[in-house]
Amino acid sequence: MELHLGDIVEDIATNRRGTIDVINVNDGQENYWRVWFSDGQKPPLGIFKDESELRLITCPHTDSGPGFVPERRTMG
Repeated sequence: MELHLGDIVEDIATNRRGTIDVINVNDGQENYWRVWFSDGQKPPLGIFKDESELRLITCPHTDSGPGFVPERRTMG
């Protein structure tokens, strides 16, 4: 799985959902994914050093289907 900035993920250990707001992935260095939890619980941020600790819920980078298309043209 490849996670992206802005992905909604779930911390498998706690079932808390949040948004990835920082990704630090470098070859040969320590990698981590920072997740911002907006559920009001503490801590508001989680640092994950193993991608397998996270479950992808939604990815804004994938095509979720057709968007709004007007019935008739709006431009001449």
